[in-house]
Amino acid sequence: MYKVLIFLVAIALSFGSCKSDKSSSYPSKDLLKHGFAISIKAPEDAVIKSDDYGLMQELSIQKGEEYNIQIFKSMATTSNLKEALQGQKTLVKSDRYFSKVIEEYDNGFIFEKKIDDIINYDFRYVKVVGDNEYVYQTGMMGSYTEESVRAMYNSVQ
Repeated sequence: MYKVLIFLVAIALSFGSCKSDKSSSYPSKDLLKHGFAISIKAPEDAVIKSDDYGLMQELSIQKGEEYNIQIFKSMATTSNLKEALQGQKTLVKSDRYFSKVIEEYDNGFIFEKKIDDIINYDFRYVKVVGDNEYVYQTGMMGSYTEESVRAMYNSVQ
């Protein structure tokens, strides 16, 4: 009797802890027509804008308040992904609003920023393709929850 009860409680807890990742339902978007030889998962009707700053190009993909990603493309300074990622970590950690790294992955990390008493989340994801380095992050304008940042991070992998 107790084994059955424990089994049912375990199943109920596993269903309750499962969160739907919004990014898993997004269609894949090829960004080659925007000059970026990459693809991401993004909402179907997301608005895509690009800017060219000479040495760096920027692509922003936005849909409402929950999905806002910026991708920066520049000439790679290294072909070593770990080295490029370490450069991003050093840059992020030097920001005065940086609080802590939440989670680290092979190609990126999610981190917390604290401005006064307001907590915000962001991420960096790095990809080196040929001679180009792509750095993904949340859009600069906006405040993001950890859940929405995780969904955006998952959409760029």
